[in-house]
Amino acid sequence: MNNKFSSLSKKQKLILISIIVLVLIGILWLIFSLQKSQQNLKNDPYTVDNQPVFESDSPKLELISPSQEASTEFTVANLAKTFVARFGSWSTDNQGENLQQLLSLATNSMKNYINSIEINYQREDFYGVSTKSLSAEVESLDEENGQAKILVHTQRVETDNNLVEKIYYQDVLVYLVNSNQKWLVNQVDWQE
Repeated sequence: MNNKFSSLSKKQKLILISIIVLVLIGILWLIFSLQKSQQNLKNDPYTVDNQPVFESDSPKLELISPSQEASTEFTVANLAKTFVARFGSWSTDNQGENLQQLLSLATNSMKNYINSIEINYQREDFYGVSTKSLSAEVESLDEENGQAKILVHTQRVETDNNLVEKIYYQDVLVYLVNSNQKWLVNQVDWQE
């Protein structure tokens, strides 16, 4: 190697020495940077090692279930809202599918009413109504006799063939009965 180095011109020797010095400086800089970054990680408040540990002040937490009355109110209100949203939504493209979905939520009396509804989807132009249940109020609840009356507030949107929408709000009274430990819809009265 001595022969090869001595055979280089003065300019080539200077370039080679400069390259070696730069490589050594680069290696030293890299080592120094890595050491400094490891040191910074140890002092970094955002690392996983330095995160606070949550300790409950109250280790004897217990789950308190809602009262039976509150649970029943929730059940009947949600049933009424679900039923009304489906019952009040239909279109000429739907062919009564919304009504068939409700049969499992209805008493025999309501099933008979649903099955007796004459569906006339022979219109040439599209027409549909979409109903959204906004809220429900339990007007009466008699668990002992298995009866409830719920007032559901809805937003309804009528859409015609030109996709023109008419939005209006309508209330619905929903009468429920408890049959074999299951709440079912017995009657639906749209309010004017």
